[in-house]
Amino acid sequence: MFFLGAALLVLLIIFVIHLCRNSKRNMQMNNLKLKDYEAILNNTHDAIFLVEVIYDQEVIFKLKRLNTTYERLTGFREEDLIGKSPEEILIEEESEIVKSRYVKCMQKGETISYEETLELPRGKKTWHTKLTPVFDGNNRVIQLIGSSRDITKMKKVEKNIKVSENKFKQIYEDNPVGLIKSDPEGNILDLNKKMLQIINAPGKDHNN
Repeated sequence: MFFLGAALLVLLIIFVIHLCRNSKRNMQMNNLKLKDYEAILNNTHDAIFLVEVIYDQEVIFKLKRLNTTYERLTGFREEDLIGKSPEEILIEEESEIVKSRYVKCMQKGETISYEETLELPRGKKTWHTKLTPVFDGNNRVIQLIGSSRDITKMKKVEKNIKVSENKFKQIYEDNPVGLIKSDPEGNILDLNKKMLQIINAPGKDHNN
């Protein structure tokens, strides 16, 4: 009987050691996964942020987490923002717009995307932002995951192209020489003002 009890004790010890080894192995694997996720999060080109939704007398939004790209692109430091609301970070007009987007995401219960221009420590920047709600077991939104891409340069390029197009259009229309715009097949697409005068055609503002 003694030997049976000792044998059971040995088996129990082996089982506990096995559990401990597995737990340690699982913990190590989880830590490796966590490091992988952190590496991905901090090396993306997008500014990633996590907003906590607090239900009080009114809904309150508090910044909970952000990645290093967010810090680099905005000029903010994580330790200066964590636990703060949009009102504590942005000017009043911008914070109200940001909060309205948060509320919209909650109400729709799905990912929304939009463009926004914000005044930040690194200057005024335009962003393309996506917000995704996170639900608890009661289907209540408890967090918002945001990703913002800096499109400031792209917007400037678009603006410059538009300015160039408007200048070209003005030069084309006011040119003292008659000009015709056609497609590769030779179909006439447009005539400038001088060409309309030459062929004695009604002006572009003429009402038939």
